[in-house]
Amino acid sequence: TNEVTIHTANVGKILSLQLEVNGVVAEEIDGDGIIIASPTGSTSYALSVGGPIVDPSLKAFIVAPMAPFRHISSPLIIPADKELSVKILGRKRAEIVIDGMHSFPLSSKDLLIITRSPNTASFIRLEDNFYKKVYERLSFKGRKFKR
Repeated sequence: TNEVTIHTANVGKILSLQLEVNGVVAEEIDGDGIIIASPTGSTSYALSVGGPIVDPSLKAFIVAPMAPFRHISSPLIIPADKELSVKILGRKRAEIVIDGMHSFPLSSKDLLIITRSPNTASFIRLEDNFYKKVYERLSFKGRKFKR
């Protein structure tokens, strides 16, 4: 999985989420929800809400708030060897969407625990330079990467 989105089930209603890292409260976010992404997923939906682009050689989770009520809410980068827990605060309805394909309802009774899988995947990479590839795909100026 490259990306998990947790968002309010009621458009226009604020969702309150509590994030814990290894059992310690790290953040409470009020807004439309959050996107949790792997470095591979960091160049997709998480980027569109202000999340960072993360080099795939780094082992980390990205947590990007979606339309946070407090403008001081910033994306978090959490080492992949940590356990991330997400709780819904209050009695709001929410949904979880996995890789943009699978959607499930959530309630305040649910506790989401995100950890790095012990299984890894190998990819065939035709282009070796991550930064060149990101620049070319995300550049709207039509310029090519200079070697």
